[in-house]
Amino acid sequence: MEINRTLPAAPVTPLEATSRHDREPSSVPAGVASLRAREASMPLEALQEALRELPEIDLDRVLALRELLREKGLDTRPDSLARAMLGHHRGQEG
Repeated sequence: MEINRTLPAAPVTPLEATSRHDREPSSVPAGVASLRAREASMPLEALQEALRELPEIDLDRVLALRELLREKGLDTRPDSLARAMLGHHRGQEG
């Protein structure tokens, strides 16, 4: 697996920060989607209770990572991970 930047490194203006925060993620767990559907009409206490009912771990993502590991599609060698992390933080592609 390769770590790639999705956006170039650049300062974020308050307007950009707000618009990025307001964007809907491309994929949300089913529990989160159902919570969002109900949140508009719920008081804060009810929202907090619904949030507590959600699992702390995204099991769909865990299963996807396990599948990648099983297929050896995820390079877990320490030297490869270190290079990818350094490249990511330095803004280098590839």
